[in-house]
Amino acid sequence: MFEYYTNKQWIFKNEEVDVLRNMMNARERKDFQIDGNDLDIYQYLIDAVHAARLYILKELPETLPAARRHIKV
Repeated sequence: MFEYYTNKQWIFKNEEVDVLRNMMNARERKDFQIDGNDLDIYQYLIDAVHAARLYILKELPETLPAARRHIKV
């Protein structure tokens, strides 16, 4: 189901975000944190996979151990 999205290279342009970052003062940078410097990418990806299983695939968290066993086989 996710093959198209996971195997395709995506290019996102963010020139507008760069302009916005340059316009923000120190307080706004602290309040809105749009740069992602403090982002824990590993935890973000774990959360994204869990959310995809729950909200897109409609798989309950209780099915995770069985899915892990299945993937090992």
